[in-house]
Amino acid sequence: MNIAKRHSTKQGETSLGNSASSQRKRILSWLLSNPLTTLQARQHLDCMAPAQRILELKNMGHSIQTVWTNDLSPAGKVHRVAKYILSANGG
Repeated sequence: MNIAKRHSTKQGETSLGNSASSQRKRILSWLLSNPLTTLQARQHLDCMAPAQRILELKNMGHSIQTVWTNDLSPAGKVHRVAKYILSANGG
């Protein structure tokens, strides 16, 4: 699932958008249907600092839980990473 590629500019061009706002939108869109790990955010949403974007979303009133888990990097290494889960009411 690569949500980042689905976001478009007003001209209809595909845009990953590196602004904090664009990254928050991609993260929130993902969280509406699935939990998100740090590695997924980096690989699929082109968000290199997901913890900061999650903090911003929490400060905006979204109820997001952080659970620590182990995940495999694209290089096949195990890392302890955050898994973010949007609560049922979403905040």
